[in-house]
Amino acid sequence: MIARTTLCVMVINLVGCSAVTEINKSANSITSIAQQSKENFEGIREAVQASPPRLAEATERSNQGIQQQAEIIKKSQDILEATSKVKDIVPWWAQLAEIIFVSVGLLGAVVGAWYLGLGALTCRLIGYIPERKVSQANILADALDESNPTTLREAVAALRGQDPQLDMAFKNRKKKRA
Repeated sequence: MIARTTLCVMVINLVGCSAVTEINKSANSITSIAQQSKENFEGIREAVQASPPRLAEATERSNQGIQQQAEIIKKSQDILEATSKVKDIVPWWAQLAEIIFVSVGLLGAVVGAWYLGLGALTCRLIGYIPERKVSQANILADALDESNPTTLREAVAALRGQDPQLDMAFKNRKKKRA
């Protein structure tokens, strides 16, 4: 029983159950056991009164046991009443951990949504076009416009100058062709 109680206390500490909840559970358990014990004592008294050996002593002891169990029941009721005045306090580190976990979760959800293409879809729906892309579109439009002196070579050079990844991919493609 002691090992079981110790294990229960360890699990409670690891899980972080509410102290008020645990006090309520314990008090309810005490009340239930004491009520059963009281009923057993009453049964003993009735049985002893029916048999002849040491009738007075058995009756007196069973009466004492019934009184003790009634006291246990009253004390456990007092515990239940006292728990209504107890306030659970969440440790500062638990609140901080909760804030961190929620923040990381929200950030992960935003990054995941953007990675899955929901960010591009949102930009398309609201009509947002980054300035860099507008600049690239202007360069390409100028290259295609025959009245503008910008050539296709100049457009490619300008786009490669704006985007290092495009430049690297262009160089790799050029090496493969050579």
